[in-house]
Amino acid sequence: MSEYIPFPESESLLARKPYATALGHERLDKPRSGVWKCKLKTTAPLCLKSYFTGPIGERISLPAASIRGMVRNTVEILGAGCARFHDGPIAATVMPCPDNAGCICCRLFGTTTWQGKVRFADTNVAPVKRIWMHLPPGGRDGLPPTGSGWCIFPAIPLRAKTAEPNHGAVRCIEAGAEFPFEVHYLNLEDDERAILQFALSLTRPPDTQLCHMLGYAKGLGLGRCTIEIVNSPDDISPVIDTWLSQPSFTRLRELRRFVP
Repeated sequence: MSEYIPFPESESLLARKPYATALGHERLDKPRSGVWKCKLKTTAPLCLKSYFTGPIGERISLPAASIRGMVRNTVEILGAGCARFHDGPIAATVMPCPDNAGCICCRLFGTTTWQGKVRFADTNVAPVKRIWMHLPPGGRDGLPPTGSGWCIFPAIPLRAKTAEPNHGAVRCIEAGAEFPFEVHYLNLEDDERAILQFALSLTRPPDTQLCHMLGYAKGLGLGRCTIEIVNSPDDISPVIDTWLSQPSFTRLRELRRFVP
């Protein structure tokens, strides 16, 4: 089932900035721009239900939109994003950004009035092993029983079993599949880079290694995965510690510890 992570207690974590003073898109600042070559690895069966409704071949790719949404959600949970797309009650500290200014998340991923600074590519086509999973009733979705905040699915042991193709079973790809993909970034400021780099890798030496949850039936343990930034030449800036010292991250770390 899903859990919730409380909204941040301070609006300052959003680091809102007027777009007129933010590093924009008019020219390429090479030291602040580039391409991260990443690798997503499944550590549990994965089903993107809307994407896997047809036959799954021996080689497939994953859509950029799914990975992008997963990473954006992580940026919000860390406290660097407003509740622009939240469909429940929200706190004053995460009120949606105005049209002329944006939080870190809005500056990275864009709004109707601001072009984002990051672009995700579909993954490369990769070899996979196809399986069918039988999903027991309940646990696929669900909302937190009490409280408010960001809804999140914990990393839990797999609660579904392999099955023959039949009514109620879903197509999945097996754990262990690896999907290379690229993230292109433009003119990132220090806090933007730190947040994006951590939201991708969920790794902070020496003792933090978390996992993502992607796709369908996350409440049953499907969709656990990790992302490695293969060509990142430097450690995440200490700027990230502003967000990793918050109660929201403490809760995220409890719920998303890496499960091999």
